[in-house]
Amino acid sequence: MDYAKNKQYFKKSTKTLIVGILFIVLGLGLVRTLPSLIPSLRYYGTNVRFLVRMLPPSLIGIILLIIGGLIIYNFIKKSISDEEYDNSIKSALSKVENDALENLDIDKAEIQEVEPITFKCFNYDTFDNIKKGKDGKIRTDRYKAVIIYPTQNELNTYEYDFSTTEELKMKTGTTYFYKDIVSISVSTKTRSISNMQNKKINLVLNKIANKFADKFVEDIIITYEDLRIITKGGSSLNVSLIGQNDSIKALRTLLKEKKRT
Repeated sequence: MDYAKNKQYFKKSTKTLIVGILFIVLGLGLVRTLPSLIPSLRYYGTNVRFLVRMLPPSLIGIILLIIGGLIIYNFIKKSISDEEYDNSIKSALSKVENDALENLDIDKAEIQEVEPITFKCFNYDTFDNIKKGKDGKIRTDRYKAVIIYPTQNELNTYEYDFSTTEELKMKTGTTYFYKDIVSISVSTKTRSISNMQNKKINLVLNKIANKFADKFVEDIIITYEDLRIITKGGSSLNVSLIGQNDSIKALRTLLKEKKRT
């Protein structure tokens, strides 16, 4: 996973864009003096003193325009799309099922009769950065996959929680006996993330620039499901979800059937 590239998805600093725009504005202001020099150039010809005194501001303006253009071009070029970011996560999850079986030490023959129940979603409880994509989907820099392998007497769960922007991975394999499971609960949570918490921009500009930057990012309101499996001992599996009702229903149905037997 390319952590540096994924960071650009969240932290494409508005400061860079503002600096580029300021360079272009200043450059245009200086270049505007060039047309007024043409009549004088015709009069003075190639007078060295005149050229030394009058041309530098225009040349500086052209240089500023070039620098500003390069800064904005680099700003746009470093952009990472929603699809590219999602693909990096798919790549990170490509071997998660094999890792789960190895971690839980389960033989594939034990789980052939029942399909594993899978939950995959961005972690909306723990994260450093969050962004609403162009497709309207809200993404964070933390992702969690939970794979549940039901067997005759046990519920084997594998949790893979990882960061998309740094080397941070947590893999947990747990076995729950059906008789020890007290309940499964699904609650709806709503969070509002303010501008400053969301963008995490550290502008070294004046207050006007800060106010200007605030307009680039809206507050984000996220509503998601919080799934918990609670045992007699108080331990629990916890995962945040959006739009995975089929998996939730399959888990509830399984636990009900096992409790009856």
